[in-house]
Amino acid sequence: MSWFTDFDIVSRVYDVLPIPTHPHPLRDRLDTKGAVVDLGGGTGRFTRALHGNDARSIVADASQGMLTKARKRGLPTVRSDGQRLPFPDASIGAVTITEAFHHFAPHQDAVLGEVQRILRDDGVLLIEEIDPTRWTGRLLEFGEHVIGFDSVFLEPPELEALAKACFDEVETERTGRFTYLLEARGPKGR
Repeated sequence: MSWFTDFDIVSRVYDVLPIPTHPHPLRDRLDTKGAVVDLGGGTGRFTRALHGNDARSIVADASQGMLTKARKRGLPTVRSDGQRLPFPDASIGAVTITEAFHHFAPHQDAVLGEVQRILRDDGVLLIEEIDPTRWTGRLLEFGEHVIGFDSVFLEPPELEALAKACFDEVETERTGRFTYLLEARGPKGR
């Protein structure tokens, strides 16, 4: 593991790095009832851009260094790799994953299953992700592999198919030059 892939170390400079995500398309689709978990939320800078200082917004991340910065911003935090989230079944109004889903490999299906478990019946999952079919997305994917990340970037139809195993309503749309948004509702099995 290189220092580039140690998010506790990266947390020291993370807030000065550019983030390609777009808060407006996500904000328009958020279920404002109940808590909102920003999974893979890092230092919470996108959480605040998306949710402001709403006390119902919770940053979930595996990196203690990232969470320390999020707490300094006044955000509630939980430490989790996404495979086991410390929330009761059907208790969360929305989950956002912004430019982080590729880091959940090789357990992306398990993360979606856990999100399905914690979302309320009227909840929503919003994933904004880098599109590896776009040239800039391919370049970012290559860069992450060069520095040592085991990231798996899914094309929109691949992520859609994975999400359809857990949710009744799934759709994707392009949100930027190299990003796309997946919206999933209706957790299956309820």
